[in-house]
Amino acid sequence: MAKRYQVFVSSTYKDLIKYRQLVIKSLMKVNAIPVGMEDFPATDDDAWTLIKHIIDDSDYYMVVIGGRYGSTDSDGTSYTEKEYDYAVKQGKPVMAFLHGDLKEIPSGDTDTDPLIVKKLEQFRSKVRQRHCKSWTNETELIESVLASYILITTSHPAVGWVRGDQARTGEDAEILSKLQQNIASLETKNDNLQKELQPYQDSNQDDTNSVPLIAKTYDSFYRRLTLEWEIHKTAPIKDYQSVSDLLDKANNTLLEYYIELSHTKYPDIYSDLKDACVIIRNMLALNSTKVRESFAFRHKFWGEGEKLFKLLGNLDISVSTKTWD
Repeated sequence: MAKRYQVFVSSTYKDLIKYRQLVIKSLMKVNAIPVGMEDFPATDDDAWTLIKHIIDDSDYYMVVIGGRYGSTDSDGTSYTEKEYDYAVKQGKPVMAFLHGDLKEIPSGDTDTDPLIVKKLEQFRSKVRQRHCKSWTNETELIESVLASYILITTSHPAVGWVRGDQARTGEDAEILSKLQQNIASLETKNDNLQKELQPYQDSNQDDTNSVPLIAKTYDSFYRRLTLEWEIHKTAPIKDYQSVSDLLDKANNTLLEYYIELSHTKYPDIYSDLKDACVIIRNMLALNSTKVRESFAFRHKFWGEGEKLFKLLGNLDISVSTKTWD
């Protein structure tokens, strides 16, 4: 069933009427249902009650903020801010768009009363505490609106609306629920059977097959690492970054082997791999700005390296399909 999502579009009106129209048209192009209060002036309690009901019925809330605070209620809070606060309180996914440069807004579309200007800035600061995007022209606003809508409907899918002739009946929902329960039950039974069969499967495997498939390429990995290490040993000692990159790559490869072997019957092998990773971490720690300039660095660094290659050379890993780039 194709869903359409209802988006409550909030903003001040007169200064942003052109931008509201663009936002609404853009949302309609992506099959959303934009709603607002253009035809319902928020000037009394009944109108505010209606606004809350519409926000409740909406899947998402969107606010566009320019250079005006907007009309206020009896306590001095603008209806745009009240709508925002209510949507956040109700847990509606929010998309907010703040004008990025108030100085560029025409003077007729900005507030001049210092008290109102202060309230606008406080409102903008509140909105900035959550995720929001800035805009300074029509193109930036529309691009941000469409990108945000696509992202939020993917990351926070809502209930949405469907055509009446496509909606599931209560009977359909009951059937679907029973099928889901049956699937869950079958999956549980399958997991239990697999656990019961595991001892028999293990007993039918010889030692060669029970070793993880890693050692064919372990040989190529070891040869490649050895070759590059010898090159670096004869290269100028200032080539620290390439040495660090080499060690990082070796460490990641050994960790992959370690993780794979840790589920087998060969604790000695993966214990040695873990020790090799510790040596690499020690070498990377030595390869720091303060230490590497010292006289003792070369001896200690290459000494750790020789210890690593002696340990790696003693490892006996006999099967593999991995490759080391």
